[in-house]
Amino acid sequence: MTDLSANTPPSPTNPFADGTATPEVIEGFPQVTCVLRNWATLKGDRLAPRRSEIDPRPIASALSQTFIAALVAPRVARMRIAGTGLHDLMGMDVRGMPLTVFFNGHAREEVMRACTHVTQGGHVLLPVCTEKAVGQPPMDGLLALLPLSSDGSRIDLVLGILETSGQIGTAPRRFQLRSPLRAPKATALPRTRPLIPALRDQMTGPASAETPLSGAAAAGRRAAFRVIPGGRSD
Repeated sequence: MTDLSANTPPSPTNPFADGTATPEVIEGFPQVTCVLRNWATLKGDRLAPRRSEIDPRPIASALSQTFIAALVAPRVARMRIAGTGLHDLMGMDVRGMPLTVFFNGHAREEVMRACTHVTQGGHVLLPVCTEKAVGQPPMDGLLALLPLSSDGSRIDLVLGILETSGQIGTAPRRFQLRSPLRAPKATALPRTRPLIPALRDQMTGPASAETPLSGAAAAGRRAAFRVIPGGRSD
């Protein structure tokens, strides 16, 4: 098992590994930007910060859409703490529910695959949307999944935020992925480009192994999400 306190050498595909780079402003999603920057600051040169290091005050403006979920399996995250905005989306208390409760159809499988990347130290950004229906106006959103550790020994939690725009209307609201399923060569997200255009260039998918920290994601798997690798190679 890889020690989370060990230094991770910076690389072109991991611009935040040295703890000095700052994530770009994500155009149209100030709450996601706030949480992502705070997480990167806490993480420093580690693969993930500890749960005890999360202070709600610096991310107060984003708390209503923020959650912490337990990785009960490499592909399954179960909600532990969730902001009121997330309860409003579902029309019920979502604590104890799987993260996939917010999604429908093919999006559920992709969210589960994204959780695998998080267990290996990567963080994931997923653009999402809903379809218009009676009593349910269209909504757009962005889901960010960031690795977190309960005790500093392994990644077993997810710090996440689902920022949305548009009226909720009649709950529950469930999302689908906005970007098409594509898998060209993986590249790091440029810091100066707005997020959503960059997300059209999809990344390769995760490895299926359940190694929590020691292995980097294998190339060649397809995914409909943007991955910014943060794990280390053996």
